[in-house]
Amino acid sequence: MPARNTDGTIRNARSPMILKPRSIRARWVTDEILRCKRTGLSMAVIAVHIGHVGQGHESPLFPLPDDIEFPAGYRLSESAVFKAYHKAMNQQPAINAEVFRKEDTARCEEMYLKLQSGISKGDPRHIDTGARACSQSKTQWICRRARASE
Repeated sequence: MPARNTDGTIRNARSPMILKPRSIRARWVTDEILRCKRTGLSMAVIAVHIGHVGQGHESPLFPLPDDIEFPAGYRLSESAVFKAYHKAMNQQPAINAEVFRKEDTARCEEMYLKLQSGISKGDPRHIDTGARACSQSKTQWICRRARASE
């Protein structure tokens, strides 16, 4: 099997591995996706955000490396964000996956606590949102129990 560079191109076995700008940009995009996902953004919103960062309209959540450049009209599709996120999560150790689950549960609990005042007053919008937050955290709890029993 021939030796390859970080972006998948074939290189001479006697030449050193080259970290190309395309690879640096891909690693930054993966880090930005993970950071955005931790804040609770959807895949579509993350795709738009990264496109705007690439075009220079928004500032990134994860600092850009000095030598990174985006092509003109850079954008990312929602499916590309989905694939990059799942690839990154599959490369993470199981310990980090548990950290992500705990962060997500904490985010749901925090959202529910902020809704408590509206729920106690009987506001239907607060009650509906609180019910959805509970069902999401309950679904995650059921999934964790199922994984633990495997």
